Amino acid sequence: MKIYAVTQKGPSKAENEDRILVGSTILSSGELCTEISAGMVAIADGVGGNNAGAVASQMVCEALASMDIPTLEALTKLNQALLERGRSDAALKGMATTLSGICFSDGQMPFIFHVGNTRVYSIQAGQYLRQLTEDDTVVQYLVKTGKLTEEEAENYPSRNEITACMGGDQESLFRLKIIPIEQVSGQYLLTSDGIHESLGIDELEDALGDDGSGLELRTINLIDLARQQGASDDCSVCIVESD
Repeated sequence: MKIYAVTQKGPSKAENEDRILVGSTILSSGELCTEISAGMVAIADGVGGNNAGAVASQMVCEALASMDIPTLEALTKLNQALLERGRSDAALKGMATTLSGICFSDGQMPFIFHVGNTRVYSIQAGQYLRQLTEDDTVVQYLVKTGKLTEEEAENYPSRNEITACMGGDQESLFRLKIIPIEQVSGQYLLTSDGIHESLGIDELEDALGDDGSGLELRTINLIDLARQQGASDDCSVCIVESD
């Protein structure tokens, strides 16, 4: 698999609370272009407004890097460890992170693991996106229950207010989903909300369009475009080519 990843802290933030996991490598800033034969690719976004978001996302990625398969049981134990660490240190109280990733394991169909509002998309025909995860947010719940239209949701205040995560000092917030992927080969896009809250689906697809620049440059361009659109949050993008 070819992996292209970029993560960048928000312009006014003291540190980047996003982490990208590629195999056993954890990216906390800058760019990564690599190939792996199997393993996990994931984005963890430390929850803003809570203490120590960067500690939470780093802890989760470090634990994932040591796992062969991120089973529901293993991730439930990891969530419990996150809760216990937050409760044992006042400086870490309430720390939380979202998590979205794909596990590519030898001899097993790939699958997505997801909680929060980081996202996984499939890239079809080199450009067109199909969102494979569903945001755990207040606005998504309101749309799903018919209380808001998609158009109204675009301008809803606090669009990134999440309803599920890892940690957060409440066991009930951990509502992880395991989503099978039906094909081994394909292209996938992973984003933190600094990207998809700044760029609509049409803008994302336009930026992914094959202009001869290659996926590595297009990954970087997504960060630049989000900044041009006023993104102030940490921004992370990862593109996976699996064959």
